[in-house]
Amino acid sequence: MTQQNAGSTLQTFEYDEEWEVSAGRDTFSLNGEEYAVLKDAIMKGIRSVIFFQDKAISIPFITSMYRRSRRLKKEFQLAAPKEEEYNPTPEEKARRQKILDEIKEKLKIGFSPDSRR
Repeated sequence: MTQQNAGSTLQTFEYDEEWEVSAGRDTFSLNGEEYAVLKDAIMKGIRSVIFFQDKAISIPFITSMYRRSRRLKKEFQLAAPKEEEYNPTPEEKARRQKILDEIKEKLKIGFSPDSRR
């Protein structure tokens, strides 16, 4: 996802971020895009109120800002490799069974009454 900021810089948001901003006695939770807008305003020297859809933050009263969480978005995550299910052919099954029978014979493993002693 690309976002065009007020400073006309093209920025890609690869992460789902949650930021916490304290301004006075209030604490606001911002996503990565809202934080980028706030940071851009601060870097440009804007000393007023920044309005978001559900909140307004007065820049002069900001006391702290920190990131609470950061996760890579699903579209940027590597897909888990899918392993194909192994289905042996009848020839392979017969060959394996023959090998198992030979091993059992060598170890004298069986379920006959003579082998239980």
